[in-house]
Amino acid sequence: RPVFFAFAGSLLIPLLLFVFAPLSPPGATHRRHVARIPSGIWPAAFLLAAVGFLYLAAEIGFGSWAYTYVRATTNPGINLASAVTAAFWLALSASSLAAALRPRIWRADRLVVVCGAAAVPAALLFLVAPDAQLQILTAFFVGACLGPIYPLTLGEAAGLHPLAAAQVSTLVLCSSQIGGALGPWVQGQIVTRSPHLGIVLTIALCLSLAGAQALFLAGRRQR
Repeated sequence: RPVFFAFAGSLLIPLLLFVFAPLSPPGATHRRHVARIPSGIWPAAFLLAAVGFLYLAAEIGFGSWAYTYVRATTNPGINLASAVTAAFWLALSASSLAAALRPRIWRADRLVVVCGAAAVPAALLFLVAPDAQLQILTAFFVGACLGPIYPLTLGEAAGLHPLAAAQVSTLVLCSSQIGGALGPWVQGQIVTRSPHLGIVLTIALCLSLAGAQALFLAGRRQR
């Protein structure tokens, strides 16, 4: 209960800031710069939406069930098992920030493919880790691989078509949230029956998002 009360209290801070912040209404000039998504952009937009869906399903699914998986396999103490989840989210947060500070020569579309593909062996090592200490280390690697994907995908969505940036970004965001809601539920159904198959689902999601991003990259080259 103290943990959940602390979460609720921390959420009140941004809520109050938004309520009392002086926000001016959008002017009429802003509306003239909003366009519909051109028909030729829809395939690329849906591929980015698929990447977002698969990514958040993998991220929240792994982060939600890593503790349960560790307790069911290597059976460490509560504190040590909690360190697996902490390592994952810490690495994911740090690598998300690093994605924004990356050298400009590292193209976002290619980096998403690399990160998604790199998450596959990282999750596989987590799957075969024989003890909790190695599970902590490999969970850190999974988070480090996954972290850059979401901010880079949102950046790609905003830059896909300048006049339809808001619509494409909204499509990717909504698709991601659906993945973040369904993915952990599906993974939970699997983990409670077979912990190892639950991590196999994470591997499959990472591999699929890398494939979807590769298709997006191939389509961009053709255009």
